[in-house]
Amino acid sequence: FAPLHSLHTKEGYNAMKLFKKMEEITNIIGESNLKPGDKLPSERDIATLLSVSRASVRQAISALISKGILISKQGDGTYVADTCSDNGKNIVEEISLSLASEQVSPVEIIEARRIVECEIARLCALRANHEIREKLVNVINKFDSYDPKKGSLKNLVNELHLTIAEGSNNRVLILMMKTILRLMTGNMWHLSRSIRPYNFEYSFEYHAMQQKEIVNAILSKNPDEAEKAMERFLDNIGDEMRLVFNDEKSRK
Repeated sequence: FAPLHSLHTKEGYNAMKLFKKMEEITNIIGESNLKPGDKLPSERDIATLLSVSRASVRQAISALISKGILISKQGDGTYVADTCSDNGKNIVEEISLSLASEQVSPVEIIEARRIVECEIARLCALRANHEIREKLVNVINKFDSYDPKKGSLKNLVNELHLTIAEGSNNRVLILMMKTILRLMTGNMWHLSRSIRPYNFEYSFEYHAMQQKEIVNAILSKNPDEAEKAMERFLDNIGDEMRLVFNDEKSRK
């Protein structure tokens, strides 16, 4: 599996600058101890604090508004959105996690998955108890009756891979898997949609077959084959990502 490298484009550089401004505004929210519903300083004041142009501040604020982190009240200014108060989570931590997820490329996710999930599959084959094994059978059987009009493929795939992680009986790996799944939601599933409409049926059946191989190896208590099956599956996902990047590059 050849390593993939993200394209270093002018657009990518500009995006990173925008993210940096968004993070700096987040820091202002934290340092000012602003809560959901509180008003932000004016664009002029923020620009002065950050030593940047008001246009840069305006662009970053617009991006935060589009993410639902801030809200704009016409003629009154910009406020921290009420939705940032859920579960009592620290608002700066919440925003920082959200921004971090958007700076992670699908390529990086695939590389991390190969490191983490292959070992998870191996451990699951060694450690999975009866309850996990039954759950794996139930989840993998859902692939046979999957109807894209009635359910989310993303939810089904996430359920399977999180169950495999739970079977590793390692809390750190479970937390890592949950983080990877969250990053996938924001950074990979839109690429999957750009691939699979052209031949969804074949792609889905092939992926389902590969994931059944993973589960069968786990149920057979064969850690080496479980690890290899997971690696084959992720290599295939990597090949699909390569197709997308090459296609996007050829259009530029």
